[in-house]
Amino acid sequence: MTPRSCGRWRALFSAIDNQSMSVPTSVALKLARAREHVESLRSEIDIFMGSGDAAVHLDLEDSGRQHVWRWTSFAEPPAHLALLVGDAVHNVRAALDHLIYALATQGAQRRQEEIKPTQMRQLQFPVYLDEETFLRNLGNGRLKFVSPDARHFIEARQPYAVIPDHPEQYLLWQLAELDNIDKHREVRLGLRQPVMTTTDWPMELQNTKFVPATPTSPPQPGDEFGRFTFQKPPGPDEVQTSMIFGVTIRDVHQQSQDAAEILRMYINAIDTTIITPLSGHLT
Repeated sequence: MTPRSCGRWRALFSAIDNQSMSVPTSVALKLARAREHVESLRSEIDIFMGSGDAAVHLDLEDSGRQHVWRWTSFAEPPAHLALLVGDAVHNVRAALDHLIYALATQGAQRRQEEIKPTQMRQLQFPVYLDEETFLRNLGNGRLKFVSPDARHFIEARQPYAVIPDHPEQYLLWQLAELDNIDKHREVRLGLRQPVMTTTDWPMELQNTKFVPATPTSPPQPGDEFGRFTFQKPPGPDEVQTSMIFGVTIRDVHQQSQDAAEILRMYINAIDTTIITPLSGHLT
């Protein structure tokens, strides 16, 4: 093992020191590995955005009344970023399944039974949109040997229980969907709508709306991205504006958010609302 790889694994083990003592080691390591992938994704996104491969510039038209942003260059995010997204998601999904196995092992031991290979293959953390499907899959052994209290906790965290009107928007469902997508095709990434910063605009100009152009696919250099239209030309220092793009995940509902931040939100929420409290059922 190289010194670099030794250091990486030391970092992973040190990352679980702050985890609850009741969380199984393999679960904590999976979460730590997921976070490591997210940090790698963050670095790769920053490299891509700093490359200038996707950038816009400002042109002044109509004697300065029209501030038109045009594409200088356009590129989709590099394909390898999707691999990092998939690896992070898979480690979180696996952490949930590892926890179910730990709970089932404890339950089987209390019943003085042994988990058979066929039963082990059925064990997994269930994630379903409706109660009927959830209950049907319990009969398939998804939570075999798991205690009734832990089962009740898991059902209370199902998408249909947390967001009854829109269960598909619950982050646990979106995580499971991303994991399934990554097994069969590339997770779709794209440019996130830019963060627009207006600096010290005069009060009378602050309500001026930015009007996006009808997008072309893919945009070509010189194509319009969008514009501000002013009644009279503002002074050169009155309307300082910057556009900062990013990368998002097109296969989720939070497409306006940065891909790395979406994954951080998923990991932290699942850790604090599911994994840590559910691990409390292990004694």
